[in-house]
Amino acid sequence: MRYSFARAMLNETRAALVHMPGTALRHKIKSERPADINGLANGLILPGFGAPSPVYNDLGIYIVSAGFGVHVAEYGVGNLPNLTRQIRLLTHNAKWCVQRWGRLDYVIGHSLGGLEALWLLSRYPTLKRVFAISSPITNPTRAIRWGAVLGIAPRHVQKKILARIIRRTNGHKEKVVTISMENDWLVPPESGALEGAKNVVVLGDPSEHGPLQTHTAGVDSPRVREIIRQELEAVFGV
Repeated sequence: MRYSFARAMLNETRAALVHMPGTALRHKIKSERPADINGLANGLILPGFGAPSPVYNDLGIYIVSAGFGVHVAEYGVGNLPNLTRQIRLLTHNAKWCVQRWGRLDYVIGHSLGGLEALWLLSRYPTLKRVFAISSPITNPTRAIRWGAVLGIAPRHVQKKILARIIRRTNGHKEKVVTISMENDWLVPPESGALEGAKNVVVLGDPSEHGPLQTHTAGVDSPRVREIIRQELEAVFGV
């Protein structure tokens, strides 16, 4: 049995119920946000489509424990924005980081958030690392189809925007780390890689059907977190 896209989306969007008592969620939801510190380097976590910020608090807390400052972007409960709102919220959160720390050192984006992270590359020259986790970068046929169905944007608009984002990574690809899950149905490793970047595939046991193999749960993977920490420590001289 393979996880369907509908099942994966359910794992993301039902996180919006985090404040309802007794709700059982498969993600590691933490209502408390990461501590606001000025770390060895400071960055931004960008949520995937349909996932509100509490889904990423646990990752943020892990990063802070390693000595790095981080802000989990606020996209609102449910996080079901249209394109105009998405760009406005992305810009607002990036500017908040610059105002708070004076610069933006790194960005971690999950799924759609990974594409947004790439979009920031040419706009923030202080960025030294961008992580795209399970992001539809190359030949994202399934992601584009479902994006159109879910109202993110018409297919032709998505293709144009994606092509523009990839062009803007030219001259910056050495700063990019893509992380793909081996058994991700929606964004398989060949779709999550960027030519010229550091591309990592997290392996999974095909006989298992746990959260590690879903598109939505990459941020809960200990191996993904270890990769992020090691990269930050290497780049920022820890």
